[in-house]
Amino acid sequence: MHPLHIRIISLLAFVSFFFASCRKEDPIVTPSPQPPSQPSTKSNLYQFVIANLPRESSTGSSSLYAQVMIVNEQNQTVLDNVKLPLQFEGNYKTSSLELPDGKYRVVKFLVNNNVHKTLFVAPVIGSEKALLVAKPLHISYSLPQTALVPVQVEVLKREIGDKPESFGYPSWAFDPVDGPTPPDQGNPFFKIKLRAYAQIGDIYYDSIPATVKLTILNNYGPVTQKTLDLTAGTNEIEIPKAAHSYTFEFSKWGINSTMVLNHEQVREGEVYGIGGKMAPKKIKQEMVYRLVNGLYVPERKVEYNFYSDGHLHRIDYYDRQDNGQPQLVRYEFFAYNTDNKITRIVQYSPKDVFLVNTEFLYDIMKRPYAIEHTENGVVTNAFVTYYQTPGRNNAHIKYSYSHNSNTMDYNQIYEKGNLVESSVAANQSGQKGLYQYDFNINPYIFIGRPDLYLSNQSKNNLVSQQQQYTGSYPNAYPYQSDYTYDNNGYPKEVITVYLSPATNSHSYTLKTVYTYF
Repeated sequence: MHPLHIRIISLLAFVSFFFASCRKEDPIVTPSPQPPSQPSTKSNLYQFVIANLPRESSTGSSSLYAQVMIVNEQNQTVLDNVKLPLQFEGNYKTSSLELPDGKYRVVKFLVNNNVHKTLFVAPVIGSEKALLVAKPLHISYSLPQTALVPVQVEVLKREIGDKPESFGYPSWAFDPVDGPTPPDQGNPFFKIKLRAYAQIGDIYYDSIPATVKLTILNNYGPVTQKTLDLTAGTNEIEIPKAAHSYTFEFSKWGINSTMVLNHEQVREGEVYGIGGKMAPKKIKQEMVYRLVNGLYVPERKVEYNFYSDGHLHRIDYYDRQDNGQPQLVRYEFFAYNTDNKITRIVQYSPKDVFLVNTEFLYDIMKRPYAIEHTENGVVTNAFVTYYQTPGRNNAHIKYSYSHNSNTMDYNQIYEKGNLVESSVAANQSGQKGLYQYDFNINPYIFIGRPDLYLSNQSKNNLVSQQQQYTGSYPNAYPYQSDYTYDNNGYPKEVITVYLSPATNSHSYTLKTVYTYF
């Protein structure tokens, strides 16, 4: 050790010893005489009183005791399952007890015999049996008072077949000594799993964030309310075992749903779904604007028309003229099969000149497996193979063309109902894409319009994508989108930024505004 360190340590030891040796003894303080205490006019004494035990002898029963739990204003237990002998003096009473000043609640009150069999029960408010008494638990009282406080308790006789749950108690609450042991007494909470969902039309959204209001009707305390912020997917939550029931209230996208679990219905580790159904909204119109010199200028418009049964009837496509007015440039009609799936899309010019024809065949799962697309005299055939890998649904599309021998392979990978990866291989050209989504509703999936590339099959909205190209590439692709939503989870508008693959820089920005039927 360095000599300086030794010197410092030695000095500290010396100083400590010096002060310890020189410390004065603490003086002995003799308290001043106090005048004798005056009798208090307040009392912190109380006792429990039962007017009668139903169908018991009017002369009373011996060897009975009350099993009681009391909590304070902060819901802290101050008497925990204490056993109090009952004395019969025309009614049943416990001996007097004492607690500090405060407000208290009786949250459990059982009457047991000398072999610890529960004979009478004070029901908890909100329970099935609570309607049979005038004043169910939780009974409140405060201390001090001017005299001994009689806490009146009303009990019911436990009949054959009565379960603790009907009185508002856990299933193991009765017959405390020789009855069943409460499960996992060391942990006062159930751990369950909660998953929010919404079914919009035929589309199931089971991976969405949501806010759920939880109301707990406690056995040993007041009603408790809390807000659960659920993340997308399965959430593990804790709920107290000492409760009568749990009410979960879900509200999202205009769907309101309530799920009530009684204590006996709760299963540790079980997944509970909470949510509801809603009919889909259909797009009426989309307006597309281009950002030019800081202003959004109208560029094109699309209008959708549906049959009265909700199926797509016609789509009109408009472009902006030089005078700023929209002009119809093409429109589409649709044919359906007996499963209400589109089997044919025919596109015409404003003067009813044929432009494009696309036909679809469906497999037993009602998915397109063969597509024939005719445009400008060229026929493109596509055959789709569907298969699954762990956690993913996959589609492989093989394209061939009537005017040459070229082919193209397009692979799609879906997770949780969204396209997350894609790859294209075609004659010295290729593409690889990665896609990310939010949790809201993609309105195009409810139109029911398929296309040659199986676009708009994702149930959520695309917020960003990354593309890698080899060989040929497009002038720009949409790499980032920012949405504004309505209260039903549908986009009101989206601002999409396009990137140039050639320069890897911003190309242009579009804004799309939606209206719905």
